[in-house]
Amino acid sequence: MLNSTMAKILLLANASSALLRCWVRLGDKNHQIHLVSIKEKDQSLTNVNFRRVNVRDSIIRSYLKLLFTIRKIVKEVKPDIIISHYTTNYGVIANHSRFHPHIAVVYGSDVFRKGFFLKLINRRVLRNADKIFVSAEHTRNFLHENYPLAKSKILTKSWGINTKLFTPEIRESRNFKTKILDELNLEPAGKYLLSPRLIGSVYNHEQILDAFALISRDYPEYKLIMMHYNIAATDKYYNQLKEKVRQLQLTDKIVWSGRYLSSEEMADLYSLAEVMINVPKYDQLASTLLEGLSCGCFSIVSNLPPYYEVVRDGWNGFILPVTTSKSIYKAFVKFVQKKNEYQHNALIGGKEILEKYREEYFISYIKDEVDLLVRTVKTRIK
Repeated sequence: MLNSTMAKILLLANASSALLRCWVRLGDKNHQIHLVSIKEKDQSLTNVNFRRVNVRDSIIRSYLKLLFTIRKIVKEVKPDIIISHYTTNYGVIANHSRFHPHIAVVYGSDVFRKGFFLKLINRRVLRNADKIFVSAEHTRNFLHENYPLAKSKILTKSWGINTKLFTPEIRESRNFKTKILDELNLEPAGKYLLSPRLIGSVYNHEQILDAFALISRDYPEYKLIMMHYNIAATDKYYNQLKEKVRQLQLTDKIVWSGRYLSSEEMADLYSLAEVMINVPKYDQLASTLLEGLSCGCFSIVSNLPPYYEVVRDGWNGFILPVTTSKSIYKAFVKFVQKKNEYQHNALIGGKEILEKYREEYFISYIKDEVDLLVRTVKTRIK
């Protein structure tokens, strides 16, 4: 350990994600952050020593390169602790390093997906980790019951919100902060729905498109904003969705992001959209949901246990009993019928969520847990 108050943290994660902000901000608490990733670093991640391990045009080979060099990196960095994000990739790499202490951060889609091989990987990573971090009590219970793991090993805290960016004030003032509306040819006074999750079958985007076809038939003034940027993992699914859009004759009604959007740009889209549709098959308490709600965006969501923490059914959103294209459509029709009331509720709810899920609360919590682990678990390569 560097001194009595500073720990050297080796963070293994997708550096292109602004979601890492809360974790990187441990550097503001007198800790030294070394971030290693196969991806380029998001510009919002500052105060960090960054190293990219990459093989051009190949995600798999990049992961393999990192897998075979992680022990060398550990020897060079000499960390006090490793924190890995997403068990089935960076968690595997951290486990292969055999370094302790290790916190494995679970995202949800890594552990909820079914399959014998995936469960085998997760079991090995999670059992070998010194602590596991999840963002919802539901996920903690799932890991306890299905792997099984002692609850005392699983840390639970929802990820915080950057209250300087995600706020109802943008929606109320219509004072958008970035150029994303111009870039995507969006009108400040236009009518939009937003699907904030990067396209993937787990997020039910095909059902969202089918639902929007029904919405567009009855409410042709609306357009749907969808998230896609050019990564190999989603290209095949993106092409399938584009073909579906063509068949549904929605080409001029769908707005694709076309690239990864910054937190500032997402805040503008959350504030522009009348409704956010967030209907995954499984999830924790997603940052996209918290961010959108904190911007005062009314939400249509799946019937998932973590979502009940922040969405009051029939008040600041609708929780669908079953996710189908018709249930999404019917929820939107209900929203339109009392739009002013629901939008007012969503603004009030946004302010409540901002107070409850401040980024500072999360950072303080995780700092205490990191400090405790560094003090009590002997640094070693097992």
